[in-house]
Amino acid sequence: MICGHLDLAAGEQLLDTDGVVLCLRASGWRSGICRWGTECQYSHGTPDTLSQQRINVEKLRLTRKTKSISPELQAKLLAAKAANALPVPDWVHAARTQLTFDIAHPIFLKLQTFACSFLGAEVDNNSNNSLANLHLQPLNSASVPLCPALLFAHKHGGHKLPTKWKRALMDNKSLISRFTKSPHYKSFILAYKELVEQIVAPLCCGDETGIVYQCPPTLRVQMPSHAPTIGMHKDSDFAAHESSEINFWIPLTSVWGDNTLQLESSPNKSDFHPMELQPGEGLRFDGANCRHFTNANTTNSTRVSFDFRVIPRSLFRNDFDNMIGDYPVAFFPST
Repeated sequence: MICGHLDLAAGEQLLDTDGVVLCLRASGWRSGICRWGTECQYSHGTPDTLSQQRINVEKLRLTRKTKSISPELQAKLLAAKAANALPVPDWVHAARTQLTFDIAHPIFLKLQTFACSFLGAEVDNNSNNSLANLHLQPLNSASVPLCPALLFAHKHGGHKLPTKWKRALMDNKSLISRFTKSPHYKSFILAYKELVEQIVAPLCCGDETGIVYQCPPTLRVQMPSHAPTIGMHKDSDFAAHESSEINFWIPLTSVWGDNTLQLESSPNKSDFHPMELQPGEGLRFDGANCRHFTNANTTNSTRVSFDFRVIPRSLFRNDFDNMIGDYPVAFFPST
């Protein structure tokens, strides 16, 4: 959920009319569309006057720049596009058919427990309910949530944010830095790697050379609200995705109806259905080619989940400099 601000000088920010940091893609500073939609951690609002002026200048600069793109970069982008158009091996199709699988209890318990810790939910024998009731927790005006996804979930849910929270939204980079350096998040990532190595890797056809996987995963918190968080899409609609990706989705709460992922069973079949899973279950699917989206969460239950993408290592072309989408990759076995 990070639409990077890497092409702004250090300390510079584009702001909307409420003083909140703008998404570079939604604002037009960067080309393309924001893949996160309403789940983006940056504002999709109206730029303030100064920011709009800077955006107009940047658009002009980019228009001129595209006319002088280097032959090397142009060749690289064309090669990646051509490679993605080639058919993948049949065993890849088999390896990303929709599958609900069980997660070993000790691993899932670690993931759920550490998520409770950084989301401020009670850790007990019923952590599922603690996470599902996050939207019912009173907002602490004296302390900003550790997890940025929680802060943005409250915002998306229409909750009136304390002043301190609003100010924190203006410095999303610091929010993310504080979160990723926290002991609870670091422990969560260790448990995530354990999940990938012990559960996920064998589900990718047992490629003898191993797998390449997104690290960190995408963490999502969807509270009851009047708007969906992700519009209909398939991952191949966006840049920096290779054609042999396999998607995995892990809910940490019970999911059903309108608080879950809506997914078609095969490309362009349009038989969208809600994925109903219980804590301790995960989903494998072909997110590169099968369309998926979320509805407005009309249930009275918050969904906490994370998702990621995996590529069989023998098929990894590294077209995008060790990135899958907006995220860096890790290798198993490690290099």
